[in-house]
Parts: sequence; structure tokens; C-alpha cells
Amino acid sequence: CRKMVDRGADLIVCQHSHCVGTFEKYKNGVMVYGQGNFIFDRRDNEYWNSSILIRAEFGETMAVDFIPVMKNGNGVAVPDAEKGQSILKDFYSRSEDILKPGFIESEFDNFADCTGLFYLGALAGLGRVLGKLDRILNGLITRRIYSRDRLNMVQNFVECETHRELLLRYLNLKRRK
Repeated sequence: CRKMVDRGADLIVCQHSHCVGTFEKYKNGVMVYGQGNFIFDRRDNEYWNSSILIRAEFGETMAVDFIPVMKNGNGVAVPDAEKGQSILKDFYSRSEDILKPGFIESEFDNFADCTGLFYLGALAGLGRVLGKLDRILNGLITRRIYSRDRLNMVQNFVECETHRELLLRYLNLKRRK
């Protein structure tokens, strides 16, 4: 994102995190890393149901404001003042944290450690019922399936361009049938 600002972009908006992320000011640009879900009925918790809108005014200078919103039934609404301030306070706090050396890497490592078994279970084909049982058992089934040698093999399939391309081609062929 910083390279895009270096090339003249004023505002970069990144999305996919499904939760309100952070923002960063860099030179004359603003980069927003995740606004959350607008309407998404997959889970029912604060992270999944809150989001921010971005109001940007472009002119001689650019002004950016953030507006908190929350899922409300089948729509969205501006939350009450207290809840809105809480969403923005957390957003601004995280935005300060990402500037600390090593913070992003450390947090990503923690997130990967918490979610890695989900991916391995999905790759193992545990399915919905066994996947839920595996989560209840703290990944016991998945850990039994994936020895160190098997983890090395999966890593090679993902990192090696040839293996990855073959796997992706196979998956795409199977999805078309």
C-alpha cells in the first residue's frame, strides 16, 4: 500500500478480513485495512456484526472520516453513541499498535496458531460433523492425521509452484464437474 501512495494514490482501501481492522497515514495517503462486514449472517458476535464506513472528501487536501455501523436484523444502522465510540476507539487503538515494530508479525503468528488446525482439518476432509468434534477435542483428530512428515509434504505442495499449480488445476477441474 505504501508503494501505491508513493506512486500518487491518496486513499487505498483493503478488504477481506471480515472484521474492523486498522488504518495508517503515510505521506499524503491514507490506507484502510479492513472495514468489517456490511451485512453478513455467518456469525453473531461483535467482530462479525460491526463495521465502518469511510467518508472521503477529495479536493486540494483529502479528508477521511470513519463512521461505525452495525448489523441490525437484515440491514445496518448507526449504533448508539456509546457503542459507536467503542468501535472507533478500538479501531484507533489497533491503528496505533500496527506501527509498533514486530506487532503485526507477532499478532499474525498468534492468529495462524489459533486457526491453523481449521485449515488442516478442511484439507483432511473432516467435514462439518467431524470438524466440529475436532474443535471440541482441541484438534486431536487433525493432529493425529498430520505427522511432521505429512506437514512437510503439505507445505511442499503449497510452496512449490509446480505442485501448487497442479493442485489448483485439479481442484478447478473437480469443481466444474
